[in-house]
Amino acid sequence: MKAELKRIIIFTYNVPLLLGFYSKLLKAGNSYINEDCKWAELILPNINIAFHSAKLKRSAEVNFKLAFYNKQIKKCREKLIKKGYKPGKIFTSGKLEFFNLNDPDKNVIQFTNRK
Repeated sequence: MKAELKRIIIFTYNVPLLLGFYSKLLKAGNSYINEDCKWAELILPNINIAFHSAKLKRSAEVNFKLAFYNKQIKKCREKLIKKGYKPGKIFTSGKLEFFNLNDPDKNVIQFTNRK
Protein backbone atom coordinates (compact mmCIF):
# COMPACT_ATOMS: atom_id res chain seq x y z
CA MET A 1 0.00 0.00 0.00
CA LYS A 2 1.29 3.42 -0.91
CA ALA A 3 0.23 6.29 1.31
CA GLU A 4 1.34 9.88 1.58
CA LEU A 5 1.32 11.68 4.92
CA LYS A 6 -0.69 14.89 4.45
CA ARG A 7 -1.31 16.23 7.96
CA ILE A 8 -0.48 15.85 11.62
CA ILE A 9 -3.45 16.29 13.97
CA ILE A 10 -2.83 17.73 17.42
CA PHE A 11 -5.64 17.32 19.95
CA THR A 12 -6.09 20.34 22.19
CA TYR A 13 -8.40 22.07 24.65
CA ASN A 14 -7.94 25.37 22.81
CA VAL A 15 -7.90 25.20 19.00
CA PRO A 16 -7.63 28.98 18.36
CA LEU A 17 -4.70 29.30 20.79
CA LEU A 18 -2.62 26.59 19.11
CA LEU A 19 -3.52 27.77 15.60
CA GLY A 20 -2.30 31.26 16.50
CA PHE A 21 0.83 29.96 18.20
CA TYR A 22 1.94 27.79 15.26
CA SER A 23 0.90 30.40 12.65
CA LYS A 24 3.11 32.98 14.33
CA LEU A 25 5.96 30.56 15.03
CA LEU A 26 6.13 29.27 11.46
CA LYS A 27 5.15 32.55 9.77
CA ALA A 28 2.36 30.68 8.01
CA GLY A 29 -0.32 32.86 6.49
CA ASN A 30 -2.50 30.14 5.02
CA SER A 31 -4.87 28.59 7.55
CA TYR A 32 -8.52 28.18 8.41
CA ILE A 33 -10.68 27.47 11.45
CA ASN A 34 -14.24 26.14 11.54
CA GLU A 35 -17.03 28.39 12.85
CA ASP A 36 -17.36 26.31 16.04
CA CYS A 37 -13.58 26.59 16.66
CA LYS A 38 -13.28 22.82 17.06
CA TRP A 39 -11.10 22.23 13.99
CA ALA A 40 -8.38 24.32 12.39
CA GLU A 41 -5.67 23.64 9.89
CA LEU A 42 -2.38 25.34 9.16
CA ILE A 43 -1.47 24.78 5.53
CA LEU A 44 2.27 24.35 4.99
CA PRO A 45 4.23 23.45 1.83
CA ASN A 46 5.06 19.83 2.79
CA ILE A 47 2.44 18.86 5.39
CA ASN A 48 -0.49 20.44 7.18
CA ILE A 49 -0.83 20.73 10.94
CA ALA A 50 -4.41 20.36 12.10
CA PHE A 51 -5.83 21.13 15.55
CA HIS A 52 -8.82 19.17 16.84
CA SER A 53 -10.81 20.10 19.93
CA ALA A 54 -10.73 17.34 22.56
CA LYS A 55 -10.98 16.82 26.27
CA LEU A 56 -7.53 15.50 27.01
CA LYS A 57 -6.35 13.13 29.67
CA ARG A 58 -2.65 13.87 29.58
CA SER A 59 0.14 12.03 31.22
CA ALA A 60 3.48 13.62 32.00
CA GLU A 61 4.93 11.85 28.95
CA VAL A 62 4.83 13.33 25.50
CA ASN A 63 4.18 10.79 22.76
CA PHE A 64 5.22 12.84 19.75
CA LYS A 65 7.49 15.68 18.73
CA LEU A 66 7.17 17.93 15.70
CA ALA A 67 10.60 18.52 14.17
CA PHE A 68 11.24 21.46 11.84
CA TYR A 69 14.36 21.79 9.73
CA ASN A 70 16.49 24.92 9.91
CA LYS A 71 20.10 24.96 8.71
CA GLN A 72 21.14 27.80 11.07
CA ILE A 73 20.07 26.59 14.50
CA LYS A 74 21.84 29.30 16.55
CA LYS A 75 20.29 32.12 14.49
CA CYS A 76 16.90 30.41 14.58
CA ARG A 77 17.01 30.17 18.39
CA GLU A 78 18.13 33.80 18.73
CA LYS A 79 15.26 35.00 16.52
CA LEU A 80 12.74 33.03 18.58
CA ILE A 81 14.08 34.52 21.81
CA LYS A 82 13.77 38.05 20.35
CA LYS A 83 10.15 37.26 19.49
CA GLY A 84 9.39 36.24 23.08
CA TYR A 85 9.60 32.45 22.81
CA LYS A 86 11.51 30.41 25.39
CA PRO A 87 13.50 27.74 23.57
CA GLY A 88 15.70 25.28 25.42
CA LYS A 89 19.45 25.07 25.08
CA ILE A 90 21.11 23.88 21.88
CA PHE A 91 22.29 20.27 21.87
CA THR A 92 25.17 19.30 19.58
CA SER A 93 26.37 15.88 18.45
CA GLY A 94 28.94 16.04 15.68
CA LYS A 95 27.34 18.18 12.96
CA LEU A 96 23.83 17.69 14.35
CA GLU A 97 22.34 20.63 16.29
CA PHE A 98 18.86 20.99 17.74
CA PHE A 99 16.79 22.62 20.46
CA ASN A 100 13.29 22.13 21.80
CA LEU A 101 10.42 24.50 22.50
CA ASN A 102 7.01 23.85 24.09
CA ASP A 103 3.72 25.06 22.66
CA PRO A 104 0.97 26.34 25.00
CA ASP A 105 -0.33 22.77 25.49
CA LYS A 106 3.21 21.63 26.48
CA ASN A 107 3.73 19.65 23.25
CA VAL A 108 7.39 19.50 22.29
CA ILE A 109 8.58 21.17 19.09
CA GLN A 110 12.12 20.64 17.85
CA PHE A 111 14.19 22.78 15.50
CA THR A 112 17.01 20.78 13.97
CA ASN A 113 19.60 20.96 11.21
CA ARG A 114 18.94 17.29 10.42
CA LYS A 115 17.25 16.95 7.03
